[in-house]
Amino acid sequence: PEPLPRSELLDSFAKSSRRLILLGLLGTLINYSDFKEMHPLSDKLWGDLLTLASDPGNCVVVITGRERGLVSQWLGDLPVWVVAENGVFVRLGGPSTEWACPLEPVE
Repeated sequence: PEPLPRSELLDSFAKSSRRLILLGLLGTLINYSDFKEMHPLSDKLWGDLLTLASDPGNCVVVITGRERGLVSQWLGDLPVWVVAENGVFVRLGGPSTEWACPLEPVE
């Protein structure tokens, strides 16, 4: 696909009052080798995510197939929504928010 027109994207972002920002953990926020070696998020990335998540007009969602305990270690106390284990568990807020399973049990 063609790249998004950057100036139009930034202009639309600035003009909107509500934004849903969906980010993949591996390959978008961190590369696989850093993840595999358990390198923490960089201070810059941490700060950028905190800035985005602290804006009341933004809803920041980090999506991953990784295990929720591991994701909790990576994202710590960032006030972001997290979808982990390929959508089996969600946490809608920071670390004080409980993980939930949106799936109904199969009988």
